[in-house]
Amino acid sequence: MTIKRRDFLKKAGAGAGLATLGACGSGEDTPDAVDGGVSGPRVEWRLATSYPPSIDILYGASERLAEQVSAATGGNFTIRVYAPGEIVPALQVMD
Repeated sequence: MTIKRRDFLKKAGAGAGLATLGACGSGEDTPDAVDGGVSGPRVEWRLATSYPPSIDILYGASERLAEQVSAATGGNFTIRVYAPGEIVPALQVMD
């Protein structure tokens, strides 16, 4: 008995689809499902940037990242963004 490539790919695709649907869950609005099920210790990071706040594309992106991470983790993981010179000089951020 030989397995044809086309048949194998059909069965593999169907299996992957079923596995994806099975992982979706029941769709119930339990308290864990509503708040994202985020739990665990609170983590605070400090992020030193090399770019001043006047360069909004780069510095602003760091602030938006910090906001999104905090929102996604329910405030359990916070990132505080620092301008150049607040923690270390601008060109020593990676040292």
